[in-house]
Amino acid sequence: MSTFATTLHKFHVFLSFRGLDTRRNFISFLYRELIRRHIRTFKDDKELETGRRISSELIRAIEESKFAVVVISANYAASTWCLEELVKIMDFANKGSLTVMPIFYGVDPCHVRWQIGEVAEQFKKHEARQDHEKLLSWRQALTNLASISGLCSLKWEDDSKLVDKITERISMSIDTTTTTSNGSNIEGIDAHMKALSRLLDLNSKKSKICQHFESHCFLENVKRISHMSYLQEELRVKVQGKCLSKSRLKNQKVLLVADDVSEIEQLDALAEDFNCFGPGSIVIITTRDKQLLSSYGIELLYEVGSLRFQEVRQEVREAGSLRFQEVRQEVREVGSLRFQEVRQEVRERFQEVRQEVREVGSLRFQEVRQEVRKEVRTILRQYAFKDKDISAACESVMCRETNFAMEWLGCLRVRSG
Repeated sequence: MSTFATTLHKFHVFLSFRGLDTRRNFISFLYRELIRRHIRTFKDDKELETGRRISSELIRAIEESKFAVVVISANYAASTWCLEELVKIMDFANKGSLTVMPIFYGVDPCHVRWQIGEVAEQFKKHEARQDHEKLLSWRQALTNLASISGLCSLKWEDDSKLVDKITERISMSIDTTTTTSNGSNIEGIDAHMKALSRLLDLNSKKSKICQHFESHCFLENVKRISHMSYLQEELRVKVQGKCLSKSRLKNQKVLLVADDVSEIEQLDALAEDFNCFGPGSIVIITTRDKQLLSSYGIELLYEVGSLRFQEVRQEVREAGSLRFQEVRQEVREVGSLRFQEVRQEVRERFQEVRQEVREVGSLRFQEVRQEVRKEVRTILRQYAFKDKDISAACESVMCRETNFAMEWLGCLRVRSG
């Protein structure tokens, strides 16, 4: 059995905070709740010394995150490291690759936005040691951050409710944005999920398999883990270490999905913790090697076959047809409007030329034809269509209009002659 999934980000959340203020209290509670909700979170546990640059690994973690939760505490702006980190975060946010959620912990958002009060005092110390451009980048990053709608701890009764609100927002956003990436729109996936539910004896009205369990864990791309101790540690962190002890876990109905297992040693490493799960727990192993499951004594198998050609062709046709209809409608709406404008101006100029021909009967036919052509080209250049397809279509129509005009002028010339 194999899975089809797309991971756009390595981390769901990147936590930015001043360790001296919040590491042992608010951040520890927030991090634990994020992990409990299976939200992949990056939390740097190192404090850089003053003057040290942010590492490339830290910048990569920011880039590979979907959300950045920036906790602005009393001494956040006093840290040059925090300010440099914030500049990087806002750079990625401006590019649209990162969503920022500011949390004002014990500080007034207005003080951060305008750099007044305690923030102003902290910047006075920076001014004595930093150059003007760096100070300007820090101020701009704080201003931009405070302009984003966030949460302020001063408006909450206690930290636990604030933590719940933060994790709830992020969890809902992840569920919404991963609807298309979790395989729900893959051709034929519904039939496979129904068959899998029947195989697992999960016949109920619940829409997701994980809703049948009290806890669930997804170990992604297991084959990448070469050291079995690391694999066991990842499992314990995701299922046990953050909120549930082994004794409590025995009373929990757990769903574990180990994705892309490639070696029997990986199954051995995971099996050491399988017995910790409560009654009714299920472990799903996905692999490309069917023989691996058989050799381990796993008898309950479900094989996901490749999509049939007809299914793939139908999906491509539906997607392509929809896009074609959208493009054609856009061309019709935009092109029709521009064509009407051009045609009206050409017609008005034809009327002027016809009047001139009537008044000056001795005007040579070649001169008139050249003038008409020149006028048509001038009008087309004035509109300077950016859409090449529409431009080509209009030019083609204009050529036909010009030919009609030439025929009309030719008839007029024959009659006048």
